[in-house]
Amino acid sequence: MLIIKIKKVLKKLLIKVQELVEHNIYHIDLAQRPNKIFPNTNVLLQLPSNQEIIDLDGHSAIYTEFFSDKALKKTESSLAMLVMETLTKMNLETYLNSMDISGLLAPMELENAIVENILATNKKLDSLMIQDFLKSELTLDRIDFYLDKLGRKRIL
Repeated sequence: MLIIKIKKVLKKLLIKVQELVEHNIYHIDLAQRPNKIFPNTNVLLQLPSNQEIIDLDGHSAIYTEFFSDKALKKTESSLAMLVMETLTKMNLETYLNSMDISGLLAPMELENAIVENILATNKKLDSLMIQDFLKSELTLDRIDFYLDKLGRKRIL
């Protein structure tokens, strides 16, 4: 039941990010940054299920006159990190940095080891979602797809 509530919050957040992107506003600081003095995310949750994206100034957002693929990639990366950390309950930035053993394992073996480790902590996730995340291919559309799929998946 909890995963359904989390999925609803993430879906509403995704819609808000998509609305910003449609207006050429790219929020690039949605994920938590544990290496900051005060780790936080720029999402304000209000119960029962309202969320607001905050801090749309300074270094947290990019405003453009026209669509920017480069800014969109930064937004997608930030949202992907937030979504994955929320679903896995892991600090993935720190975890991925600690897994920098690329000299010891081939890239595919390293990716498989990371996927297996994340799946061991959260069996509800789709391994393809984790792979898309690791390859920086977790776009807004892919996040939407995986969240829909997650909501349909039976959990025993």
